[in-house]
Amino acid sequence: MADALVGAGGVVEYPYGYSRPTITCAPLHVCSVALQDGEAATSVSIGDTVRWLLQTATAGAKPVMMIKPTQAGLSTNLVVTTDKGRIYYMHLVSSKTEYVPMVSWYDPAAMTRDLSAEAQTSARQKAEFEATMVATKIAAEQAKAQRVVADKSVGKLDPTTLDFGYTCTGEAAFKPARVFANDTHTFIQLPPGASASDAPAVFNVSNNETELLNSRLVNGYYIIDGKPAKLSLVLGVGASAQTVKCQKSVPNSLFSWGTK
Repeated sequence: MADALVGAGGVVEYPYGYSRPTITCAPLHVCSVALQDGEAATSVSIGDTVRWLLQTATAGAKPVMMIKPTQAGLSTNLVVTTDKGRIYYMHLVSSKTEYVPMVSWYDPAAMTRDLSAEAQTSARQKAEFEATMVATKIAAEQAKAQRVVADKSVGKLDPTTLDFGYTCTGEAAFKPARVFANDTHTFIQLPPGASASDAPAVFNVSNNETELLNSRLVNGYYIIDGKPAKLSLVLGVGASAQTVKCQKSVPNSLFSWGTK
């Protein structure tokens, strides 16, 4: 059961669809009755048109009825229909000693829908945050497990085949000193002094989607199978996460530096 509320400025707010309120007005004073935002009154009918004065107005997007009795001890009713399919029924009385100057309406069903939608949004955001934390934690654990002191799968590197055409953006202690690749692997050189215990997880970025890459740490270098065009290095979770993004630009050989 919804109850009447006292809103800002002393406005008495009645729940639509839950009551037929009695509104007390005073002679020589105006009572204002405001409907809900975004609707328009299609008809306004008052029972006693002789001893009650009625005028319609608007306040922003709200229809407002201005009601004034000519004497005390009167009783009648007011019915208002709107373009939203609502019918407002009110009982009007006049008194010299009692007076409710401002009345409005609220929709409990709409409030329930808004609260439900807000709760669903909050639950979805919480689930997404928890999923991100789990994924980042798994990525960090996998990155730590893949740190080794040697890697025999890469084979002997030919400096003439290395492509240094990568650029990295972002401010973090682990921002790579350089990124380069050959035909089969990508190499990310961590900056001097970077802590191995705080090494970031490495993701492939493609079509606005991220995929955790298998990587191994060898003597200060991350070694990744393949040659992704975009990489994202992430350390931490949530608002405290640090991110550096590296992107393939143009082919650039070690021996082409400084040439035109």
